[in-house]
Amino acid sequence: MDVFQLIQVVVLGPSLIFVGLQVLFQRRQAKNQVFVQGHELYYLLSRQYVDLLRESDEKPVLNDVWVNLDENRRRDLDKAQAASTWGAWSAMTAKEKNCYRYVRAAIEIFEQTFQLHKKGWIDDETWIKWRGWIVLGAQMRYFDYVLEDTKPRLVKSFVAELDSLLIGAQPPNRDGEATQSVSTCCPHMP
Repeated sequence: MDVFQLIQVVVLGPSLIFVGLQVLFQRRQAKNQVFVQGHELYYLLSRQYVDLLRESDEKPVLNDVWVNLDENRRRDLDKAQAASTWGAWSAMTAKEKNCYRYVRAAIEIFEQTFQLHKKGWIDDETWIKWRGWIVLGAQMRYFDYVLEDTKPRLVKSFVAELDSLLIGAQPPNRDGEATQSVSTCCPHMP
């Protein structure tokens, strides 16, 4: 090896090490930035969910989503739903439409939270908690109508998650264990 080659190795070696360290540092920074972004998105979704729950304080009619529909009213809405797309919506009163929108907002938040979990920005333990909220949310009065109307527009993997949760689902208790059965969602869907 002559002197010129030795100088090249001495100069080139540290330069390559420096470039490698820069690439490694930039990768770590990008990974940390993605983590922070995911955390911020999860925080915003959590805030939206809490705001949605608090909305019922300002609009007490929204608490009706937790009261079972009268059988006659359910029959009327089922008939309207079967007759056309968004049929139940067109047969609803203004108060019922407010409740429908409330349920729709909850489903949207659940879908977005599912996407964050799918991307790894929500851990499995936290997702178990959200799954429980989804199962409980499925008990809301207009959930089956909203789901039937919006299912074609939801992310397919989220729909598959809903199907796995809601067909014979049981809401978990604080330890993630099943507690009680819930009825199957959307009984009038094919």
